[in-house]
Amino acid sequence: MSITRWDPLHNLVFLHDRMNLFYEELQARDRSGAWDYTHSWQPAVDIIACSKCYTVDISLPGVAVGSITLEINDNTLYVSGKRNSCSNAALTCLRLEREQGDFFRAIELERPICEQSISTEHLDGILRIVLQHK
Repeated sequence: MSITRWDPLHNLVFLHDRMNLFYEELQARDRSGAWDYTHSWQPAVDIIACSKCYTVDISLPGVAVGSITLEINDNTLYVSGKRNSCSNAALTCLRLEREQGDFFRAIELERPICEQSISTEHLDGILRIVLQHK
């Protein structure tokens, strides 16, 4: 049996990241004036900025492309949709570890976006959104 060293800061960093996600969603909903309690989870996001554009990669395995909605309002990208659970009556789900149901994510961007030049690609469970700066 191997001994694993306990790192107390690991749990604090995880908690810090989860609280940041919570407050991002809270602020986005507060600015829009809409309090919608149906959104239950947030997908993981990577944001890369370069001199010409933002590239946003959102982890959405198992989410159908047709169920994803993108909106841009006041330099904020809103991504929402739904991951359906196992609904086949002939199947028995033994374990569901991924979040199910509605999701919502608000991503505030620093620079104005040219809405006519947005491109998306959905590959291997990652939704890539490229947003050109104005």
